[in-house]
Amino acid sequence: MKKLAIVIVVFVVFLSGCHLQSSTNVKQKQNKKAPVMTTEEIKREQQAAKDYFEKMILAVNEHNKEQFLSFQNDANKLFCREQEAWLLGVMQKRKEGWNFDEVIKDINISSPDKGSIELEINMKKQKKKYSNHITYPIIKIDGNWKMDDLPFMKRSDGPIQLYYLPSLKNQAEAVLADVRKIVNVYMEKFPWDPKEVNIKLYDSLEELSASVPWESLYGVSLSLLSLKFLVETNNTDITFGLMKHEVVHTMLAEITNDNAPNFMQEGLAMFISDAITKEPSGEITFNLEGASTERETILLKNIKSFKPISYLNTNYTDGSIDIYSLGYLVTNYLITTFGLDKYLEMLSELKKEDIIENDNENKEKIIFKRAINAMEKTYGPIDKLSKAYAAYYNKKKLELKSNN
Repeated sequence: MKKLAIVIVVFVVFLSGCHLQSSTNVKQKQNKKAPVMTTEEIKREQQAAKDYFEKMILAVNEHNKEQFLSFQNDANKLFCREQEAWLLGVMQKRKEGWNFDEVIKDINISSPDKGSIELEINMKKQKKKYSNHITYPIIKIDGNWKMDDLPFMKRSDGPIQLYYLPSLKNQAEAVLADVRKIVNVYMEKFPWDPKEVNIKLYDSLEELSASVPWESLYGVSLSLLSLKFLVETNNTDITFGLMKHEVVHTMLAEITNDNAPNFMQEGLAMFISDAITKEPSGEITFNLEGASTERETILLKNIKSFKPISYLNTNYTDGSIDIYSLGYLVTNYLITTFGLDKYLEMLSELKKEDIIENDNENKEKIIFKRAINAMEKTYGPIDKLSKAYAAYYNKKKLELKSNN
């Protein structure tokens, strides 16, 4: 799926300056302890913090971005941008008919300036109900509590910035090696030269889903921001399968100025990830020829008709089948029939357009119109192209029936 400074940095900076201090000063700092709070003081601070963060919940309900962001640790730039995207995600979900509710379940105060807040994210639409929990650190800055990101550790390799929770320390090295190889292949095959690829690894499905927000998901790409993945076991091959798909979203957003609509995002991600294989040796191969046969066959057996491309402007709640299935088939048809270079020519047309701010309520409509224009400029009239791709697959459906 598509859809975009942490504590450890501060700690490293602190360590790098230690050699400038005298041993006496170091010992004094080591012996200095945080003030001990009485039980009554903790209770009062917890209630005060709860009352304070209830205003953040109100800001969410009122879709007040400026007010909501005032409760986040603005020193953590990536986290703040992700939180801004989170609020926009809430707004989109409500627009799609979801009932959304954020509740403070618990606040824990461990010292006068440190604690945690547990949030419950409830989503409901018709018979679908989801409830996810996430616990964020809170820190007091200039007398006010601020919410901060989870306690990620960090490793870097070129443009890749990998953030992982302490529980995933053993898996982090393998994941970093895999994503480095994926990024290298995509850089070689596509006009992509990323300056920074931010990746966050979670050990909880609930926390990952709550941080987006989404009903339930194992991997996601936040456009022009970061990628997030669940790592449940030591088997990082599962994470590899997610990464080779989601990294395509990140790449496509960057090489089109985030002007690729949902069906194009999912279509290319599925098509390209099918071409990526991880060998037993750990190396990965990229082969477009024949990679799509199995998926294409499955889809053709289940799809009854092929909608015109101009009908594919839909969201993930109402039209996920079209976004994934038809998005894939359109992409497969274009690249198989006209070649990858021609497809990249179309993407270059989208790159000429400006980036649309995420809070523009007409963003999806504008992007879809731009995509149709780019396709027509590259492949000809969209109606004619739609008929051609439908005829292509109807013929294949007949061949499948005759072979069975």
